[in-house]
Amino acid sequence: YLRARGYSWSDVLTAMDEHLKRGGAVPDGGGGLEVRHSFRAELIVCSVGRAVFLKTCLERNMRFFDRTLVVTDTKDLASRAVAQAMNADVMVSDRFYVAGRRFDRGSTYNRALKELRFRDWVAFMDVDIVLPDNFRADLERHGLKDDCFYGLDRRDVDDEEQREAFLAGKPFTSTLHAGVEWGFGYFQLFSLKS
Repeated sequence: YLRARGYSWSDVLTAMDEHLKRGGAVPDGGGGLEVRHSFRAELIVCSVGRAVFLKTCLERNMRFFDRTLVVTDTKDLASRAVAQAMNADVMVSDRFYVAGRRFDRGSTYNRALKELRFRDWVAFMDVDIVLPDNFRADLERHGLKDDCFYGLDRRDVDDEEQREAFLAGKPFTSTLHAGVEWGFGYFQLFSLKS
């Protein structure tokens, strides 16, 4: 209901938390739902020919962000359809192929930064990444520093058996990449104030 009214996933989850804490209706102050966060975060994710991954990515991650922008090329109608069905914003661009390049994600990200609405915090994330369930709560609890560049450790899901176990919430064995490979390439979070 709240998503249909234009609230972000983050706002909806905060409202649900308040509702459960109070055991009743969330007061709206007469002007709509009042939700407070210490920061606004927008997600930019590129999906070119990866609509299957995009669906899982958006289902699992949109709730952590105040806005999600999916960037795809002019030929990828499937990624556009998934993004629109999930109420994510879409930016169509062929900057991936500027000057004959194979996949220039950096140039596309630079263009996507101009499309941000809140201009507070932004995350660049690969389409095959799923964030932990406590992601936004941990960011709110620990706080963010404007002059820091944040990344994450990564746990690989290498085959269909592991993927099914992960999606079902069952334990599985996988490779953890930490330290040296921390965040680079697949997830970056930073403040536009820095």
